Amino acid sequence: MSFTMKNILGYPRVVLNSIKGMQYTTVESLIPLKDEPEHRLEATQCERYRKDLQENRELIGTLKPPVRQLRDIIDRTRIIMWDIKTMLRMRKS
Repeated sequence: MSFTMKNILGYPRVVLNSIKGMQYTTVESLIPLKDEPEHRLEATQCERYRKDLQENRELIGTLKPPVRQLRDIIDRTRIIMWDIKTMLRMRKS
């Protein structure tokens, strides 16, 4: 019992040690006001995002046909297996 109580009492210390480096931000600072300048992404970040998005679309475009073919093959195999199982059961009875 004392071993588990030691562990339980040690958790607050672990949590406090892990959040020491975190900075506290108030809720009010997270709400944008009219007078404050807008925080926008830099042009390089937007350009990088567009580039990554285009690359993602190209990869999806190249992967869709083979995936579709594999699905068809799996469906056909499933149907054939079902037919074989049905024939074997009919033969036994």
